Amino acid sequence: MISHPDARVALAAARAGAAALAPFLRQRAAAERKDDGSPVTEADRAASRAALAVLEAEVPRDALISEEAPPPEGWAAARRRWFVDPLDGTREYVAGIPEFVVMIGLVEEGRPTVGCVLDPTAGRAWLGVVGEGAWAVEPDGAVRPLRAARRAALAGAREVVSRFHEPPDLPAWAAAAGIADRRPCGSMGLKAARIAEDQADLHLRPRGRCAYWDSAGPVALLVAAGGEAGDGRGRPLRYDDPSLAHEGLLICAGGLLAPVAASFAGWAASTEGGA
Repeated sequence: MISHPDARVALAAARAGAAALAPFLRQRAAAERKDDGSPVTEADRAASRAALAVLEAEVPRDALISEEAPPPEGWAAARRRWFVDPLDGTREYVAGIPEFVVMIGLVEEGRPTVGCVLDPTAGRAWLGVVGEGAWAVEPDGAVRPLRAARRAALAGAREVVSRFHEPPDLPAWAAAAGIADRRPCGSMGLKAARIAEDQADLHLRPRGRCAYWDSAGPVALLVAAGGEAGDGRGRPLRYDDPSLAHEGLLICAGGLLAPVAASFAGWAASTEGGA
């Protein structure tokens, strides 16, 4: 039983988004291109409207920011900000790969505190409240606790990598770092859930734009489960930039944030063209 009020709101919003997605999962997805080149579908928009409707009803005084809606004026000054990614993993969705999710994240005073990631194809949700714990919520309502691994060394770690976004230099770094297992995984939320479930140890996006709605829910979930998170260089995350994005993202098991960041920085500095 999930009792935390904000966690219940996050789960309700994610479930509403998933319910809005359901009719689209039975048909072939037609994608358009946004100004930044990323794909968007009617499913993204429908899920956004449904999730925002729940949040507007439940937390009307909070700032609500969705990937598929213009951000409200003054959002960065709000003490409580909800970030909605109504369909994270749109490329997988369009390709027919069932690795996409609905993500809801609450940021309070600049820090992710509540996160929900919901898989609409399996009906499973992962929910975290920083300082209280993290749980998997099964389709039948059963709840089980989650705990990420703790590691002191990078050698032998398990990495989840992006299917469509992996930087070309990342495999060479992983080999040099002694990472034992690299497996593709779609949504950022699913990557965080794998780490929170102790099925993986890290995901590194060393550079490039990572939107706040891509990170808020997954980071809160993972930190609640005992993991760690930072930007692409392992620095503390901020949620107040007008661009609504960080430079890269690193999510990992407990104890790995500093070793991963130092390893990649050292490798990049010693490699021609490193960044």
